[in-house]
Amino acid sequence: MKIAAIQKILHWHDPQANFKSFESEIELLAEDVDLVVLPEMFSTGFTMNPEDLDVNVGAITLQWMQRMAANFQITLLGSTAFFDGRIWSNRAFIVHADGSHNHYNKRHGFSMSNEEKVYQNGEERIQEKVKDLMICPMICYDLRFPVWSRNKKPYYDLLIYMANWPIYRISAWNDLLKARAIENMSYVIGVNRTGSDKNGWEYNGCSAVYDPLGVELAFLNEDQSSCVVELDKAHLNQIRNELGFLKDADSFEINL
Repeated sequence: MKIAAIQKILHWHDPQANFKSFESEIELLAEDVDLVVLPEMFSTGFTMNPEDLDVNVGAITLQWMQRMAANFQITLLGSTAFFDGRIWSNRAFIVHADGSHNHYNKRHGFSMSNEEKVYQNGEERIQEKVKDLMICPMICYDLRFPVWSRNKKPYYDLLIYMANWPIYRISAWNDLLKARAIENMSYVIGVNRTGSDKNGWEYNGCSAVYDPLGVELAFLNEDQSSCVVELDKAHLNQIRNELGFLKDADSFEINL
């Protein structure tokens, strides 16, 4: 399966400008890929003021994703601020070419910016089949919490992180992505943004893909906008069969 990571400068609170920016990039890649991954809150930037957005921004973002997925016959993954009529959440949508979709709400709100007070923390991890790979989507701060991402039966094959992860802490991003791949014997992709936001945070991308042994398959510098990587299920299965680390893992349950 071929996947693409797209990292871009995000236009603050301007979904239409961001849609235009990402559409042009998707159009360049679509013929060669099955799954395209976008950054966290790709339509607005990581905002702590959703009340300043159109209350329908999440629905509008989902509709755009459905249109892109249908037009280019891809599966599309990205997160948005989403209002369900009661509460806001930081919600990732997995959208397929036929318009069907699933979603994951970010589990770990970034407490340093009081995210958990603005957006409802999610309580359910999801897995979704895309072609021959089972994927598990997560969002930004979730990366710091390995218990939440621990690979248990039925195993996922590809762990995905969408992020707005600033330069200030980028070394942790690089190291943790690789660690999540190794400990979970899974492909891992992390997709970050570039540029700066209205809060003064600077971002330098460093989107990357790792194989189940932590080998770097792709890495995007700040001046690069996308990459395409082919992931091989047979290679993954071979590694898991030869090195059965997952079966030796500790058994546990998460109490929410």
